[in-house]
Amino acid sequence: MELDISKIRSKTGSEKSFDLEQPVEDITEKKIHFLQPVHFQGKIRNLDGTLYLEGEADILIERICDRCLSSYKQPLRIRIEENFYPEYKKIDDIDFFKTYNGNQLVLDQTVHDGVLLNIHINSICKEDCRGICPTCGKDLNEGSCSCKTETTDPRMEILKNLISEE
Repeated sequence: MELDISKIRSKTGSEKSFDLEQPVEDITEKKIHFLQPVHFQGKIRNLDGTLYLEGEADILIERICDRCLSSYKQPLRIRIEENFYPEYKKIDDIDFFKTYNGNQLVLDQTVHDGVLLNIHINSICKEDCRGICPTCGKDLNEGSCSCKTETTDPRMEILKNLISEE
């Protein structure tokens, strides 16, 4: 996702509104797939060489449920505010500043950061997801399985001896 900054890049105090709809690369390490192009609208301002970006992005992602391993869709509307510094001002020891060089501002990493900050760490398709059977692997949301469900923790097995049947 790229934003043209050629008209505001060299003029302090200049501002530009934008409305973009472009595809964004998937976040493969987190297994997040973007199902449609990201719609991002907002403003960018030149504050003495630092570009201040603010806006909202509408996103539809696909994730894999941690409990049942099925895929599900998750719509997101996220607020994004970010400063971009000219590359020549980059401080060698500090890598977390976002920089720009040229007339295009690449926003993929900014969108990725916004998504990662606005989703739950645990990916759960629905609150009452029952997961999968640890024995046979059946999706318990589709119905029960015939596996024996009563198991005793082997560390607690010795406590059975304390209970006397009368």
